[in-house]
Amino acid sequence: MKQQARTQPSFRRRLQRMAVTWMIIFCSIGPGSLRGAIINIYGSFDLVIGENFLLGEAGNEIQSTYLSPAGQVSLTISQSFLRRWEVDIRRMDFIWDPQLQLSIARSSDGAGWNYFSGVSGGTQFISIEEQDSLFFSGWGNRSMIGLQFKLSGLSTQIAAGSYVTTLVYTVIDTF
Repeated sequence: MKQQARTQPSFRRRLQRMAVTWMIIFCSIGPGSLRGAIINIYGSFDLVIGENFLLGEAGNEIQSTYLSPAGQVSLTISQSFLRRWEVDIRRMDFIWDPQLQLSIARSSDGAGWNYFSGVSGGTQFISIEEQDSLFFSGWGNRSMIGLQFKLSGLSTQIAAGSYVTTLVYTVIDTF
């Protein structure tokens, strides 16, 4: 007797395909969810105070507040697909005068790498202190989120010299 050709794969064959499919899904989604989100910073904020800060003739006071261009520094959050996160910020002073006040604000939402991402908060200037402070929060992968800095407290009463601080950004998974 002649056997008829099978048109459907055997149960065992379907089970093998299913196992391979689940393995591919796990490998493409699973390991990423075991790692924390990554933050990258692009650009810098360097300010040299010169005669263009004078409010009139030599010997007068200088402009007390300076705003950096919006987006001069930007940050990217990656490896956070479908997860919530927050960004904390603090400063580590190297040489700093306590009369100087450095603040930061988010100047753009950046761009999403998928439909399931966004940012909230951080659009108003907050003071950057030596302890971690919540800057803004979001979810999913975001790139090129624009930042703007404000330096205030500038005065001729502050000794001439170089003042240096480092900003520490921390991204925290909040799921």
